Amino acid sequence: MQNDFVLRDKFTKKFELDIETLFTNGYNDLCHEVVYSSYVAKCDRRVFYTLSGVESSVNLRKKMHHSYMIKKWVEILSKGKLFNFLAKEFIVADQNYNVTSTIDIAGKVNDLKVIFMVREVTEEVFKNEKARRFDVVELMTQMWLSEVNDGFLVYESLVEKSSCVFHIVPNVSVLNAVKEKLLYLRNCKLTGTLPEQKYENSDADECQECRFREECWRDKRDG
Repeated sequence: MQNDFVLRDKFTKKFELDIETLFTNGYNDLCHEVVYSSYVAKCDRRVFYTLSGVESSVNLRKKMHHSYMIKKWVEILSKGKLFNFLAKEFIVADQNYNVTSTIDIAGKVNDLKVIFMVREVTEEVFKNEKARRFDVVELMTQMWLSEVNDGFLVYESLVEKSSCVFHIVPNVSVLNAVKEKLLYLRNCKLTGTLPEQKYENSDADECQECRFREECWRDKRDG
């Protein structure tokens, strides 16, 4: 509807610029000093750079989309006979280990407290019918932080909008490794010591997709 009372003026352009800047640059809703659960399975150096504030931003579009997915899955789960909803998108943390996380969904199944982690995945990942290691480690970390013994990892396909669910239970060796890593990273941060590089060169898959790649390998490249 275009007429003399529907305007595209300097005010609308300013609003658009502000909004687009948020979407483009992202925004930081996490303290640099705290390890977020999605990083517990990442390379030590990658986590260290995040803790040091080199760069740690959350894309606003992705965050909004994920919140929509969580809301949708709360409605889906609540319509079933097994699940009783308790809370969504709430923060848990452990100060001793300097770690925090946001739980997607919490509830009860057969009177047992459980949490759900919802992830949208590619068709390739979905058809593989296997839980990704870093998702399992993150969910297990969330279970430890929220003091529950049962977690459910939900994969939703980007293409078909089908879903599959994995039941995750605690594993002592995995959690001990997570805790050791968190204490090591805290010590590195306090002493200003850069962790050892995990990979032999920057061709590793994690390095290829890491935003800290240039920073991390600068010394060896210059040397």
